[in-house]
Amino acid sequence: MQAGSVGHLPAPRRPSRREAAATVLRCRGFGVAFGSRTVFSSLDCDLASGSITILGGASGSGKSTLLHTLAGHSRLNARFRCWGEASYLGEPLGRRPDPWLARLDARLLQMPVLVALKQALRVRPQRPGRPGRELVEAELRALGAAELEPWLGRRGIELPPRLLRALPILISVLRGAPLLLLDEPTAGLSGGDADFVLALIRAAAQRSSVLAVLENGRHAERLGTQELVLAGGRIGIGESCGQAPGGETADDAAPPSRAGAFAPASPARCAAAPAPGRLAWLLSGRLAGTALASTDPQIDTALAALARAGVNRLVTLCEKDIPLRVLARHGLANLHLAVREGEAPSTAQMRMLLIRMQALLDQGEVLAVHCGDGADRTGTVLAAWLMHSERIPAEAALARLRGADPGFAGKAVQERFLSAFGAALPQDREGRGGSR
Repeated sequence: MQAGSVGHLPAPRRPSRREAAATVLRCRGFGVAFGSRTVFSSLDCDLASGSITILGGASGSGKSTLLHTLAGHSRLNARFRCWGEASYLGEPLGRRPDPWLARLDARLLQMPVLVALKQALRVRPQRPGRPGRELVEAELRALGAAELEPWLGRRGIELPPRLLRALPILISVLRGAPLLLLDEPTAGLSGGDADFVLALIRAAAQRSSVLAVLENGRHAERLGTQELVLAGGRIGIGESCGQAPGGETADDAAPPSRAGAFAPASPARCAAAPAPGRLAWLLSGRLAGTALASTDPQIDTALAALARAGVNRLVTLCEKDIPLRVLARHGLANLHLAVREGEAPSTAQMRMLLIRMQALLDQGEVLAVHCGDGADRTGTVLAAWLMHSERIPAEAALARLRGADPGFAGKAVQERFLSAFGAALPQDREGRGGSR
């Protein structure tokens, strides 16, 4: 495919029958950009069938973008461009059903767990008969997830964190996905909870190939059989980007002492909100949250990373705005709503902000909501956006966000605001209906 084209990639060199059986994903000179901003330029890699591959790299290097591109989500962005060759199961990427990115969504949170797992079994090729509770329970036991059986009658939102994190992985496996994509599956988990999810991923690899982004070095080393590292728009094998003090990744940090090892991330980092320049996507390639203080001395580095990821508009919630000249250096613009740290905006301010955000999204812009820690104020806005756009209650929106990061909207005043904001939504809906 020539640079700038959109859609199916050109047919790669047809692999031999033996190669096709041994390789689930093959990339040669594969690149992705959003508009004029290149995320990565020339990726070369082969993922073996039945393997677990860990995808590493510095913040903003394109790890999550690669997963969303493979899953077909990036193609929904009008600014998306790709080039080079990428084949999945021996066919050009996009010609077969896309690899499956395991993630929670609002529908899954509200659905009984048994129903969700039975639906997954119905789409699996060569499924053994009509899926019922007995088959679901047998599958759970085979995958080492029998702990979920007493919860089958509950909704996803009622699950404890480890089971909630395991649910989309289980659904992907039961669907029979040949390649399972995971973006930070153990983020925010520690001890036995993380061990449970890691054991499930190892069991999943008996049926599917796995490509996972993991920032926790200890988890990565325990799980991975191959390490791919994104850096400088390209991919390397068995080399890790260094980790600067305090858990922040840095291109110029010293490499770990053992070749191919991932430097351990600090425990606080693993349970915290996104690091500066690292995006937590709510809508793939369209709306994300991130940590970025407007007074950060390294703001140019973070803004450059956001621009490379395709972001062109920030929603700044810090009390101090980012100077226009700083944004302009990276081709960015922003909306600014000053909210004091640990507090929430007014209901009227939130309504107006969400209206403006939706208008920008409708115009094809890519938004990143940010505050200093990327958790409290950012999480409040993202939760309100979910509540407003999907008409879900505050607890469902928070469960969805906290399933990926437990720190979102963590202040009591913010939770109270979201409850009050949700109570006003039915009135908004009635008002619109009465005006037609």
